[in-house]
Amino acid sequence: MIHGTEFTGLREVLDDVEPSLRAGLERLIDDVDADDTATREPRDIVGAAATMRRLASRRQEDETLVAVFTPTLKEDGWSSRRTIVDICTSDAPFLVDSVTAAIARQGLAVHLLAHPVVSVRRDEAGELLEMHTHGGTLESWIHLEVDRVATEEAREELADRLQHVLADVHSAVADWRPMRRACLDLVTDLRTEPPTSVTQEEIASAVEFLTWLAEDNFTFLGYREYSLETDEEGEEVLRPLPHTGLGILRRPSTVSTRLTPEAQRTAREPRLLTITKANSHATVHRDVYLDYIGIRSFDEAGNVTGELRFLGMFTSVAYAASVLTLPIVGAKVRAVLGASGHAPNSHSGKDLLQTLEQYPRDELFQDSVEHLHAVASEVSRLRERRRYRIFLRRDEFGRFASALIYLPRDRYNTTVRLRIEELLRTTFDAIQVDHATRVGESPLAQLHFVVRAPKGTPLPEVSEQELQPRIERAIRGWDEELVDGLHRIYDEERAAEILGRYASAFPEGYKENIPRRTRCTTSRSSSSWTTPRPLLSTSTHQNGTSLGSATSRSPPTTCTPSRGSSPRSPTSASMSSTSTRTSSRCPTARTCTSPTSG
Repeated sequence: MIHGTEFTGLREVLDDVEPSLRAGLERLIDDVDADDTATREPRDIVGAAATMRRLASRRQEDETLVAVFTPTLKEDGWSSRRTIVDICTSDAPFLVDSVTAAIARQGLAVHLLAHPVVSVRRDEAGELLEMHTHGGTLESWIHLEVDRVATEEAREELADRLQHVLADVHSAVADWRPMRRACLDLVTDLRTEPPTSVTQEEIASAVEFLTWLAEDNFTFLGYREYSLETDEEGEEVLRPLPHTGLGILRRPSTVSTRLTPEAQRTAREPRLLTITKANSHATVHRDVYLDYIGIRSFDEAGNVTGELRFLGMFTSVAYAASVLTLPIVGAKVRAVLGASGHAPNSHSGKDLLQTLEQYPRDELFQDSVEHLHAVASEVSRLRERRRYRIFLRRDEFGRFASALIYLPRDRYNTTVRLRIEELLRTTFDAIQVDHATRVGESPLAQLHFVVRAPKGTPLPEVSEQELQPRIERAIRGWDEELVDGLHRIYDEERAAEILGRYASAFPEGYKENIPRRTRCTTSRSSSSWTTPRPLLSTSTHQNGTSLGSATSRSPPTTCTPSRGSSPRSPTSASMSSTSTRTSSRCPTARTCTSPTSG
């Protein structure tokens, strides 16, 4: 069945198609949403389906075919103002998510996506014999329209990128069971032959965690074993062991990884489990940094000999379930609650638990109990105050820093977030700053930034004390700057009097146009703020004449720097006239504007 508003036109074009191909093309077109076909020429719809069919006409088992091109009438018999991506590959989970994430990472938007799963029959040479056959081999035929890619070089680069991503998808899917089995084998080994230098409590915690991972709470994408060695320069390195790679780590590698100074300091410690983020993005499923699970291996004497590493992603359960139900995390939360001294059912105890429930889950897995206790306790106290606070945590390998920022909910907006992001980027000389925001019913908004240094470059040492005042300046609003400025110039009584008179007199447009740091430098004399006079605002009568209307209050005289900028008044947009003068009350000889009563 052919659907869409161009039914007649489609039928006419399909009638010109070779009869043996016609039914298959009709099925492909029928898989496209009617709204998408309605806006396209019948020639282009049939041409796109026929091109997809030609790409899939010959495919070997386990082969992935990718074509990236911009069709033209002259060369292809149909056209599109966008670039086309066609893919033919064995059906598997994560294909569409991975492909669209890879395209987005190239800075391209997807405008059309069709993903029919086609049951096919092929001969030994891979020639397509039959489509939509019962009991055939399932293949994913993916058709996308993306932003126009201008050059052949860029189109080839995109095709190569997609080939790499799809190879990772198939490797991860094919090796999922062996990776899960490796995880469960570790559980067995820890139970039967635990390392002698690790406490029973830590072993039990690791066993619980690894068992939980294997119960569909972790998407296994890669696995490899490493040997911890000392190179000729006395540096600690991890050497990949041959034939141990699975999933996205299946490709053979002989390159040893030199540990960062931070990692070298703790590499030989008899600590069993490491939970952190990898320094590479996932190519499968979601475009996020991979979760890194490392389990150290030991010899009979209890010395660290290497690492068994899993890469992947925690599933949604890890982010949606109560923190008290999660392995590793639940024990940390109970330890924090115990250290607080608050009864679990008390008001303070419930507040602390709520803070931890809303805490970034990655931080709960990675952070220490001591730091979590200090941060969560401070955040619980912040709920009762209108204050800003930043908490920093450095990755144990020195590759990234986590910045957790709390601020009053009504102070959060995109502009504030971007200012903070830029501040962190410049302070840490970061190559990338990722963020997550939580704004709910709590009086505090929570901003979580992960700041990453360029590969091989250590993060600079930055303290919370150094960043705190700079974060406050980035967050503080225009009104708060006005209050602080008045209190710096006047005593408390006079500042309160001025605020009571003028605090609500500044329009929002004025606040946006006048920088927060642009202030009138005045003396402490009371004459610095004049008695309010009526303002003459203008409106247009129906006959086009200007009518003046007086308002009972005016904002104070304002000053702008005399560096060629135009003098402005908070209500200049509604005044019929202004007078410009040099105020003797401004010792910096700035140009001031004050409203006149007309």
